[in-house]
Amino acid sequence: MFNSVQNFATLQLTRRVYQERPQDVTWLSSRTFGTWTFLSAVVRAYAAYHIANPQVYDICMWTYAVAGFHFVSEWLVFGTARCVVLSP
Repeated sequence: MFNSVQNFATLQLTRRVYQERPQDVTWLSSRTFGTWTFLSAVVRAYAAYHIANPQVYDICMWTYAVAGFHFVSEWLVFGTARCVVLSP
């Protein structure tokens, strides 16, 4: 939920995510990203509480699929994000 709050407060951290084209990060895109992130966090928290419900679990897993699609498309299609591999 920290990420959602910071998206409404500053553009600095969001620009680090989309570091290949930080000039494309606007207040509107940051707030939209923050709202989407908060909604995903609510769904995931609800799923954690109702983990035995298969429908809720599926919805939760779809939030990860949508997020993954978003970041992969920003990396490979739009070129706004960079893939960072962390070494041990």
